[in-house]
Amino acid sequence: MDESQFVCTLGDYVATHTGVAGTLFFWAQVTETTDADVLVFTTGGGVEIRVDVPGGIGEGEGGGGWQPPTYPVKGGWYDRSADVVRWDVYVPGQYLTGPDGDPVVLTDTFDPRLTLVEGSVGALAVPVDRWDDGDFWDAGFWMDPADYVVETGPAANQFRFSVPDAHGADYVYVLTYATAVPDDARDGDRYENTVTGLAVGDVEASAEYAGAGGTGGGEGVRSIRLTKQLDGDAAEGVTGPFGFELVCTDADGETLAGFPRAATLSAGGTTTFAGVPVGAVCGLTETDDGGADRVTFAPAGPIEVTAASPATIDVVATNTFDAHVGGIAVTKRVTGAAADAVAEGTTFVVAYAYEGPEGEVTGELVVTDGSTASLADLPAGTVVTLAEAAPAALDGVAWRAPSFSGEGVEVLADGAARVVVGDGTTAEVVLTNEADVPDVPAEPGGPAKTAEPPALGTQPSTPAPNGALAVTGTTLGVAALVAALLVATGVVVVVARRRARA
Repeated sequence: MDESQFVCTLGDYVATHTGVAGTLFFWAQVTETTDADVLVFTTGGGVEIRVDVPGGIGEGEGGGGWQPPTYPVKGGWYDRSADVVRWDVYVPGQYLTGPDGDPVVLTDTFDPRLTLVEGSVGALAVPVDRWDDGDFWDAGFWMDPADYVVETGPAANQFRFSVPDAHGADYVYVLTYATAVPDDARDGDRYENTVTGLAVGDVEASAEYAGAGGTGGGEGVRSIRLTKQLDGDAAEGVTGPFGFELVCTDADGETLAGFPRAATLSAGGTTTFAGVPVGAVCGLTETDDGGADRVTFAPAGPIEVTAASPATIDVVATNTFDAHVGGIAVTKRVTGAAADAVAEGTTFVVAYAYEGPEGEVTGELVVTDGSTASLADLPAGTVVTLAEAAPAALDGVAWRAPSFSGEGVEVLADGAARVVVGDGTTAEVVLTNEADVPDVPAEPGGPAKTAEPPALGTQPSTPAPNGALAVTGTTLGVAALVAALLVATGVVVVVARRRARA
């Protein structure tokens, strides 16, 4: 032959299959007869391939001891004389009829660089008992085109083939056709070909533009690539690691050998579980989520690994970390007999204190009657202490002890309040200040009296005939003036103070 060597190249097929095996053939034209019973071919790596030729090489014919195939196989070879690639698909008859009795439709996909030679498609039915060690071409029956179906498509480099009345396991059907090589074909170019639709899986072959070819097969496998992502208001600073487990089962629900498999990865990292068999059903679980509030997988499981699955199936696991925070809101209320004497906009200061990540945090909330001041985004569980500073002194107002109230508010012995921040809630705290009417001095020989707030627009009364001042309309300033006058005249006044109301 003209070629002195051939190169075997493993394609992408081996990356997605295990147990890969196949056959290799090449055509050699012998120019001399010989009595040698063995021909020896030596590979570039020094491996000797011994081919038995019983009786030597003469003008005899024979199939070379090739037994009838028991499963579908395919071969391709370059025919230099016709400048075409010839393809032969061998299918035992039982594979051409489905369980329901309908014919099995096979789809043959050849390399898109090739072109189907018009009129080259033929089908040969070979009885198994006439296989003749592979020398069957003259022993089989070329089928009438009406007895089988060949349809072009769906793609330009595809056609469909079926035998409506296949005879079963007693026959081997040989589909043969030719494809023209492109004008720019170069020595060493390889062309792929695949037959799909068989219950046993795809049948693949390739042919090289050098007069060689072969077949191959194996168990399909895929890889599952897992990526870890984080989300949520509290995700910043979280790195992991996070633990995962992959469990894969077969069609009967039995755990496959080599599973479960465990993996650990950090935020933003990836890991790949290789060698997952086609047909497996797999489930991913996170065994250590780092305290996440939620864990989601995309796509959500289970993961069905099929022949249509990509070589690498991507899965993203997202852990969401929520910010568990809450707050408190302090609302001021002014009540009491002298509430009207408190001018609108009068401010009250409420001091707060709580323990933060770096120590005690203190500050002040400023409120007015009816208004609310808040502390927000505090970690859930934070204990906040509230205490009101003494209100500013106002004429005609006697401030009683302030009081805190509200659901979940704990009032302390010193009058301060303690509040525990809830998760996602705001504690409503009401701070009430009672503005009372101040006590005034008693008249000589009589009990102490309490001043009433003057009516709007009322002027203080004139002195009574006995020299004392009337009570109605008296303000805190008038009471002070009365006391000064009494002292100046030498009268000793005993002032009775009411007990402060709680």
